[in-house]
Amino acid sequence: MGCCHYYQFTEGNESIFTVDFNPIKYGPGALHELPIEAAQLAISRVGIFTDPIVRNIGPVHAALTELGNCGIEFEVFDEVSIEPTDLSFQNATQFAVEGGFDGFISI
Repeated sequence: MGCCHYYQFTEGNESIFTVDFNPIKYGPGALHELPIEAAQLAISRVGIFTDPIVRNIGPVHAALTELGNCGIEFEVFDEVSIEPTDLSFQNATQFAVEGGFDGFISI
């Protein structure tokens, strides 16, 4: 028995593996569903991770508007960089720990 031609089970070795992933939503209406997703996960205060350029484009504004209109508190961390450094990870971690968030969204 094999799986997806990538992994062949052999006697005496592992006989099971698990692939677990979160669903990914995309498309023109995806950001409008953020409050619905947040409500299903009982999120009331969310940390938003983005970069300084993406923060200033329409989709991020739409997401923040949707969250705010539904009474979901949020703070934005817009210091994400394409090539992260140790310091950038420390800053993001500090934001996450000190923010008192019960959920996170990356845009």
